[in-house]
Amino acid sequence: AFNAAAVARTSLHTSLRTSRPSRLFDLRLYELSQPEDLTAVDEEMDGPVAQSADAWLNLWFPVMFSEGVPEEGLVAATIFERPLVIFRDRNTSTIQVLADQCPHRLAPLSDGRLAVDDVTGETRVECSYHGWQFSGCGRCTKLPQIESSKPILPLYDARAYPVVESQGIVYVFIGDKARAESVAVPSVPEL
Repeated sequence: AFNAAAVARTSLHTSLRTSRPSRLFDLRLYELSQPEDLTAVDEEMDGPVAQSADAWLNLWFPVMFSEGVPEEGLVAATIFERPLVIFRDRNTSTIQVLADQCPHRLAPLSDGRLAVDDVTGETRVECSYHGWQFSGCGRCTKLPQIESSKPILPLYDARAYPVVESQGIVYVFIGDKARAESVAVPSVPEL
């Protein structure tokens, strides 16, 4: 026999159980982030939680060694549960980093391939799902499903992260892009 009340209780219990950790995490984050040294870092933001919650993101994080980024391939990486795709531009040999999510259907871009623009020679990441292509700055440069005469809106762009190679290490800035230039890239002292 179907018991609608039991199903509703189970659904409610499941939703409470799954939503509870995020609320607890937010409270713990607020409690842990009250020291003045953390809130002082981010004075322009609104509210104590916003001030400190993003402050720790506004740093350069090491992702991998530069030599680990292949000339012709994509590398998946993760920083604080943020999936990234890393690749090297064929023309300039510079390393580029995008969020590892196609904005269309959230397919991992790291499952795709590198493509080269026939005219500019620019390296692009091509999504394996529908063939959307993204430049190193995140700009969507090709949508096979629309006519070439129509403009591609910025709404379709992927998120790009500032990246720096220093001392053979790839560093990514996952915080506010506007602050990337004002934050020093860590350096390891020579032995």
